[in-house]
Amino acid sequence: MQFVTKRRGSETARVGLRRRGGVFLLACAALAAAGCKTPGYYIVAPSGASYTDGGGPASEGTAAKELDTARRRLDAGEYSNVLPRLHHVVSQYPETRAAIDARYFLGVTYYRISGFPDALNYFNEYLELAPAGDYAAACREYARLVEEEIGKRYQTADEAAQRVAQAEARVAADPGVLAYKLELADGYWRGGRYSEAGAVYEEVLSKWPELAYDATIRSRVERGADGQLVILTPEEVMRREAESTPLVIFNTASFRSGREHLYARSYRDIFYNVSGQVVNRSQDPLHQVQITVTIYGFGGLVYETQTVSLGTLSPKQVRAFSVRFSNFDAIENVVRYECVGSYAR
Repeated sequence: MQFVTKRRGSETARVGLRRRGGVFLLACAALAAAGCKTPGYYIVAPSGASYTDGGGPASEGTAAKELDTARRRLDAGEYSNVLPRLHHVVSQYPETRAAIDARYFLGVTYYRISGFPDALNYFNEYLELAPAGDYAAACREYARLVEEEIGKRYQTADEAAQRVAQAEARVAADPGVLAYKLELADGYWRGGRYSEAGAVYEEVLSKWPELAYDATIRSRVERGADGQLVILTPEEVMRREAESTPLVIFNTASFRSGREHLYARSYRDIFYNVSGQVVNRSQDPLHQVQITVTIYGFGGLVYETQTVSLGTLSPKQVRAFSVRFSNFDAIENVVRYECVGSYAR
């Protein structure tokens, strides 16, 4: 079976993704006047911030685009897709500005799914790397709210263990009470004891199958095709994302060359080049891997298409590709390119 993945780039604009200007908004600012400390869930857009390829490594623009995709999914509440994408930005583009900003969005994502210790870690990482960054004020406010939340829930590791022990005692004394079981499962989950949480959810769903549609439970466990309960740990979520989209095209860039060529009598660039890398993120080899690169002129005019065959990519293997074009009326009229990857499993 054939699969495809795409990556696009712009030649003329070279403009990344401009964020809408804004300031840090907190619903809790208004709520605080009413005595409510519950924070609103807001993504902060830095005023006037922009990401471009100009003057920096090609990975800056690529990382910024991936970050923007993750941010839009975060806005849509697709947390299971957001986490692996943000972790990918941090690990694959560690020297970019987007990798720093990704830590802020990781903090926001974990905050939304009540992963408060992880949220606090990423907010603090951002502040350590960019103490005067665009998201610094937001991070400090979120960190304060997270610390309050952690303080209310688990002031210390001992208290966290004590709360779980209390929930275990309540379940043992009255195993028929649903609320006690859900409290116990939640305590296990927040403490990273995913297997134990899964066992409790298994028991709950066997008695109350209608809870399979509960938002919290659906985000933590699901029933597999074989009828077994699958625990959606952060590692499992990241693995699924890698398996569903195993071939990733990244670090794409375009450049002009050829003025030193024998035929370049006018000392002008005569070749348009597109380069990049691909990685197989899955645990299985990908066969018949091909990258098809197309360059476009104004109005969507297709100048030329070339395909590079990369053969088989082993799990986690990275390979580079480069294509040179000369079939266009004028190199200045090449406005964008598109890289499409295909593979067979």
